Amino acid sequence: MSANLLFVDQPVGTGFSNTVNNSFVGDLNEMANQFLSFLDRYVDVFPELLDNDIYSAGESFAGQYIPFIAKDILIKRSMLKLRGLLIGNGWIDPVTHYESYLPFTVAKNLVKANSTFYNDIANDNEKCQQVLSNKVLVLEETCSSILNWPPEMEYVTLYLHLKDVRSRIHVDHNASEWEMCVESATRALAKTESEPCIQSLPDLLRQVPILLYNSEYDLICNHWAIEKMMDNNTWNNRTGFDLGNGTLVPLDPWFADDDEPVGLIRTARNLSYILFYKAGHAVPYNYPRRSLAMLNPFMQLKLYSDAYQTRKRNTFKKMITSNRDVYQSSAWDGTIPSHPIRPMGCKLFIFISWDGMGWDENFLRVVPSHVPWDEEILYESILFSKNSSLFNIDVVPNCVRKIVKNANYT
Repeated sequence: MSANLLFVDQPVGTGFSNTVNNSFVGDLNEMANQFLSFLDRYVDVFPELLDNDIYSAGESFAGQYIPFIAKDILIKRSMLKLRGLLIGNGWIDPVTHYESYLPFTVAKNLVKANSTFYNDIANDNEKCQQVLSNKVLVLEETCSSILNWPPEMEYVTLYLHLKDVRSRIHVDHNASEWEMCVESATRALAKTESEPCIQSLPDLLRQVPILLYNSEYDLICNHWAIEKMMDNNTWNNRTGFDLGNGTLVPLDPWFADDDEPVGLIRTARNLSYILFYKAGHAVPYNYPRRSLAMLNPFMQLKLYSDAYQTRKRNTFKKMITSNRDVYQSSAWDGTIPSHPIRPMGCKLFIFISWDGMGWDENFLRVVPSHVPWDEEILYESILFSKNSSLFNIDVVPNCVRKIVKNANYT
């Protein structure tokens, strides 16, 4: 299975996208309308899009973007072949997310119960609950005050400010400097009274398959909240993963291309869920190959093979005694980098399928000029040539430097 990949900086004003007279999006319905306008223009330039299957994917706050956009596509642009939605560590049900923070951090040994830090968080949590009891909002500043940005973003920002980089990726010369979070866009969207997209999931699941994938160690959009949201939600005539006979769809081991389980999987009535072991907020950053192993079968409607899973489960049944114990008993030492929920650039990805010869991994290569050509490093990023002046080891993101180090380059 092959696909073209389209990155979209939206809503307007985020990433490298421009806005006129600070006309930022103030409502998720407005955001969806603007995105449809973008698709209309894109189809004008590339009319073959009308013949291709489309999959919309994103992470974090895209858990709000994608359902709103998908709903509008299905209603207003039915000629587009929307075939599926992928949401990673999605901000879907704000109330459940906010309520999960304190118990999740205690269970993961990040915060010690009844410590000074615990009491400080508990006080903030109480304020958050008071706000949520009055009104349900998509974004609430009071409830995200304890969250921090990953330290790598300092290097990402420096990198995307380089003139050579901007030129190579064809950034409009009128575009402002790239920011991880555009505060003006954040403030505009924070005023929204849009209902969280959890309200629209049941209707979407009647029309397209949805894959929710989450990571074991993410805090801000942790898997506890996602699982609770699914357990309490009703779609296609049943609640949660109920089989209708008093039993639940099991959480089975998920293997990707590995010989041992790398996560858990369950699926029911057009909704699939995968939990990635030992991953943080951005699963494709931690495990690009496993993410690809998830994407390909989803696009072919073969994500979950009963025969395959049964065979593997029997092989490892002695190893897996309790699905829940597998991932609730471990945690990283120290803190887990995350980020406050914000409108951010490149939070939405569009996969457009096509009948090619297969995936070409050339677009996944990063080759610093200091590393021999035969020591190519696979990485989920832009293509660099071996003589590229763009690759400066002092300003590229830490994630790239770590990969370079693993390739015997220091």
